[in-house]
Amino acid sequence: MHSKIVMLCIVSVAIIQADESISRFDSIDYEEILASERLLNNYVNCLLDRGPCTPEGNELKKFLPDALATNCGNCSPSRQEKYDKILTFLAKNKKVSWHELTVKYDPTGEYRLQYKESRGVDLDSL
Repeated sequence: MHSKIVMLCIVSVAIIQADESISRFDSIDYEEILASERLLNNYVNCLLDRGPCTPEGNELKKFLPDALATNCGNCSPSRQEKYDKILTFLAKNKKVSWHELTVKYDPTGEYRLQYKESRGVDLDSL
């Protein structure tokens, strides 16, 4: 009985810490990043392991695979909106970076297909 309570406490703490880490993204000014070539390139280079990462960049690297796999299904509505905006912006305006990121994070195109089926948007044709 005691070990079950300890395990429940450990899992609860892990869930709370994960949510706090992800909630860090809520305070990031995505508009500023997308508007700044320098900031955007820094994040892209971080995600592609070509440059240093800020603490937020490291958290993003941890968050991104699950967000892609679930189509941000575990995201709050505001995170979902930011996710959609960022993907659309990259696919439409930063084709080289978009291609490099998809090669690394979605080489089979599975996640882009899920996105197209759920959102009705073909990111590769933007």
